[in-house]
Amino acid sequence: MRKILLVLLMMMIMIMSVSCGSYDSEEGSFSESEKSFSISLTPHMNDITVEWNDDNKINKYVIYRVDVTEDVLEPEKDMTFDLSKYEKIAEVSSGKSSYVDKSVNPNHYYAYVVKAYQKVKEKNRLVYMSDVYEDQYMAQCCGLSAPDLLNGGYGEFSTNSKDGLYLYFQVYYGVEPTSVILYRRAEDEEEYQKIDFETIEEICEGSGEIKDSSVEPGVIYYYKIKTVRKDDGKEYYSKKSDYVRIPAVNWKGEYTVSKELVSADPDKVIIKLKSDKYNGRLTISQMEFDSDDAVQIVAYSFDHEVWKSMKDQELVISPGDTVFLQFEGKEIADAQEIYLDSDNGAVCLNYDGPGAGIGIMSISFDSKTAEVYQNYD
Repeated sequence: MRKILLVLLMMMIMIMSVSCGSYDSEEGSFSESEKSFSISLTPHMNDITVEWNDDNKINKYVIYRVDVTEDVLEPEKDMTFDLSKYEKIAEVSSGKSSYVDKSVNPNHYYAYVVKAYQKVKEKNRLVYMSDVYEDQYMAQCCGLSAPDLLNGGYGEFSTNSKDGLYLYFQVYYGVEPTSVILYRRAEDEEEYQKIDFETIEEICEGSGEIKDSSVEPGVIYYYKIKTVRKDDGKEYYSKKSDYVRIPAVNWKGEYTVSKELVSADPDKVIIKLKSDKYNGRLTISQMEFDSDDAVQIVAYSFDHEVWKSMKDQELVISPGDTVFLQFEGKEIADAQEIYLDSDNGAVCLNYDGPGAGIGIMSISFDSKTAEVYQNYD
């Protein structure tokens, strides 16, 4: 019986040691058995507020900080930030659940760790600790950070065309902007110019959508954006975003087609294809595909006299071009439709349009038309 009680007593001691954690001196290391808690970071123009839920059993909180700007802006460096890289910046007494860090630099990114200490026999012992920085989502920026700018008209909600281009912006760090400034240049220009735009979605939680309706059809444009914040009568400006390139061309490439030559072989056909002048540039190359049923473009010519093999050189069809294509495929000579998909065919299609995704071509001999588009899925 005494042995059973002894075993039970030892088990209780072990359970208590796991649930409470192994504690050390005030500034010492900590074990995995210690409890963790969450903190939130709220950016302002000149400071960052660190917040947590207060525990009345805690004697004090110690706040640590590390500058992770380089890691956020250049994540390919694969940097690590263990606790040894954090700097102690403040102590907060019990009963408080926040700290305002005013010693931060604008446009710098910071991560924080908060340690919670409990008074045990006149000694402060570590009982809780927030998580150490692991990824960019655990950081925050003081002031206005540079926004991310994306092609907003790739077809899911808004659709670009030769007459207008949509742009989506998102601010992941720092304070929320109150407005934005849009800059644009054409491909043959060197300098970006500030331009007007149409607001599609007002700024909400750092994101918004705008449209450039002043484009010229057929021109390729480059865009950058800057965010603005009005605060206490002052205006603050972020750095410019990285550029986004969008051609102001047909969303779907438009072509007219006709069968030029149907040979005695039912598996071969030559078609004539003419590109609309407002199409994007279309690049076609041959892919390895192990299937007897695969539709292939084996050769092409711009004059129906000099032919080039697709195996030797890819085909580039510019806006307004006329080209002859030699197709091969099972009973393709009698087909009324031809469908080519870069995802599962023997042909790779790269349509330099205003969308995003893999290239798809659909040819209809009934309507004598063809279209090429980018499938964002």
